[in-house]
Amino acid sequence: MVKTIAPLFSFGASGSISDTLTFSMRKTGKIVRHQKKQIDVVTDLRTAQRVLYKNAVISWNALDDSEKLAFANLAKGLRMSGYNLFMRQALLATFADRGLNWDDLGQQFLETAINAVSSLGGSFAVAGTGGGGKILHSLDRGETWADLGQQFSQTGIFSFANLGSGISVAGTGSGGKILRSTDSGATWSDMGALAFATTVKSLVNLGAGVVLAGSSTFGRIHKSVDNGLTWVDKGSPFTQSVILSLADFGGGIVCAGTGGNGKILRSVDSGENWSDLGSLPGVFEVFSMVSLGDGVGLAGTGTNGKILRTTDNGLTWVDLGQQFGEKEIDSIADLGGGVIIAGTGINSHIIRSIDNGLTWSDLGSGFGVNFILSLANLESGVAIAGESSGGKIWRSTS
Repeated sequence: MVKTIAPLFSFGASGSISDTLTFSMRKTGKIVRHQKKQIDVVTDLRTAQRVLYKNAVISWNALDDSEKLAFANLAKGLRMSGYNLFMRQALLATFADRGLNWDDLGQQFLETAINAVSSLGGSFAVAGTGGGGKILHSLDRGETWADLGQQFSQTGIFSFANLGSGISVAGTGSGGKILRSTDSGATWSDMGALAFATTVKSLVNLGAGVVLAGSSTFGRIHKSVDNGLTWVDKGSPFTQSVILSLADFGGGIVCAGTGGNGKILRSVDSGENWSDLGSLPGVFEVFSMVSLGDGVGLAGTGTNGKILRTTDNGLTWVDLGQQFGEKEIDSIADLGGGVIIAGTGINSHIIRSIDNGLTWSDLGSGFGVNFILSLANLESGVAIAGESSGGKIWRSTS
């Protein structure tokens, strides 16, 4: 009797059993391997993108043959089909007006500054104030706001991070505390002060429960691995005075912007260890930073109002120069589709890019005085901005 030793006693087994074992042919022969079942995570952003794509396909199918041929001719030499060219233009057009026009929602609850704004997923958003140390809460993507009051006697709320599943954290001034919410920002708990911290200037979510915080006065990095419940002091990398900004590039790569000496620090192990990329010419602060994906990131500086750009996950940075004579780039937000906005000081301009930060246009000085301290993408074409001196929130829809 012949003994069959191939998978499933067969010379042609293929496919999967219960989404667990997969049989296939490789160059080395037939193999069976464990196939981990993928979790389908549905987000608002993905749902919105699918709707945009579906509508673009409908628009393509509505074209007659001559119109489709015109796109095919335009696509010659671009290494794409007429269909792909049409889809690219249709999808990019949906982002064309994002961050272009803004409505003044006015001063919020007599506050003097809006230090931080953030999306908490879905239609939820929060804003943190200066002076009164309040958290403001929105249920309708920033159109209206409720005053949650001063938080645990703090004098300022300086940073937020959305951790998903309704969990979020906030960083405070005066006490250097972490606040935590488990109900999409409706209520907050005091998790206590971080070691040696006076102000928690920056927060970033690395996923899987890992969160980093950057603080002053001693420029320390703090790390949580349990979604902000407990924190470990990771010290002051290269003796910085303050960690002003943090950005997650994925795969454990994180960059931090410092104050005082204008450095960018980089970690490849989720904030355990850091490399000093050195001081940047003429830069004293790296106020803001954002990762755009695919290794691309932007940083905003003071006191010369420059924007820096990286294409290698923060390893090297290109100086794009001072922007429109501004002194500071205090905030940056990615609105998707290559559209980026940045807020300036001392003249409260919002500047805008439609090519992933390569070039910029100035939307002007219609945003009050002093500083645009914070910006956030609330998805579905909505963005918000927080202003100093007037305590105003601005809102953009497209």
